Amino acid sequence: MARLTGQLLSKLMCSKSNRSVSFSISLRFKTTKTYDVKEIIQLNYDNFNLYGPKLNRKSKKLTKSEEKSEYHTSSPIESNKQSEKSGKLTKSKASNKQINSDKEKLDKNSEESNKNNEKKGNKEIKVPFQRKIDPAIDYILTYPMVRSEAEVDNSVLVQSAGHLIPSVTRIISETMSDLSRFYLERWKKKMISELGAEGFKKHQEETFRNGSNLHANIQHFLSGIPESELNIYKDNTGHWDSIRRVLQDVKEAVAIEEAVKHKDLCYQGKFDCVAVYKDRLCLVDWKTSKKTKPTIKDTFDNPIQVAAYIGAINNSQLLQDRGMDQITNGAIVIAYPDGQPAHVHTMDQKLCEENWKIWLERLHMYWKKVRETKLKCDDKNILTKNL
Repeated sequence: MARLTGQLLSKLMCSKSNRSVSFSISLRFKTTKTYDVKEIIQLNYDNFNLYGPKLNRKSKKLTKSEEKSEYHTSSPIESNKQSEKSGKLTKSKASNKQINSDKEKLDKNSEESNKNNEKKGNKEIKVPFQRKIDPAIDYILTYPMVRSEAEVDNSVLVQSAGHLIPSVTRIISETMSDLSRFYLERWKKKMISELGAEGFKKHQEETFRNGSNLHANIQHFLSGIPESELNIYKDNTGHWDSIRRVLQDVKEAVAIEEAVKHKDLCYQGKFDCVAVYKDRLCLVDWKTSKKTKPTIKDTFDNPIQVAAYIGAINNSQLLQDRGMDQITNGAIVIAYPDGQPAHVHTMDQKLCEENWKIWLERLHMYWKKVRETKLKCDDKNILTKNL
């Protein structure tokens, strides 16, 4: 009996000792916090990735807006972590591995992108004769239509032009829009199909001859020769009847059929007439047409041409030498071969300024093409010399 009681007591003591040992172990585990240290390390790592380095708030008092912008995300993975609920950060090894793998992928991608950029940069440097258009021609786009006292460096345009300064008609023709060029080509094909190649050529020559003869008659009339003494060609009788009433409103002819050149923008042309039309000094452009053109839109690029001549006249000394001020108005007169009254499309200063801006864009486009062509030729010459 004593043995039994002793065994029971010893078992109880052992069980108590076991409990005490297990308790002490669990207590010791909690006091040493071995698990909590790992968790804190992981939390610190995650917080650093999510919010960046911890700031010392005691050194400076931040406002609410600054406190909101104090932390920031630096990657898509971190932004996805911010969308999770607060306090629910991953602790498993699988999540840690995934974070590390994602981080490694980001690093690899950044390294590859840097390498690609370096390669691209090296390729751009190694490409021979790759140049950009000289920005000195950009002053064209802001040049005023009226005379300006500001000095302009046009050496780039002078070098590009050489001995041949382009005309207004050439610049307009070479910078024509694709739609306008399409309509022009369609009209030519239609005329050739109706008249044939030789017939279309004769038609062009006849149109040019009639226009030249009409311009000569207008010039003589405005110079003071009476209408009865004019030698009006048979093919121009209808045009003269069409334009006769308009000539009665033209009082003072300042300049007729004169050449003018814009020194700063490097272009030239020959305008028809500068005269006082209905009490306004205008640049008058005489045109002939078989098709009626009742609106100024029907004249296509003629308003741009008028604005180009006005700008060139104002840049020159033509009006100053004759005691006249600058010119800011224009007029397009359309004469018809059947004798119907001519259409007169007047252009006030506002409309002239609008078309002047369009002209500057076309002029800039022209010089840009010239510069590109010249640089390509220079590069080919250099390449052939090196070979």
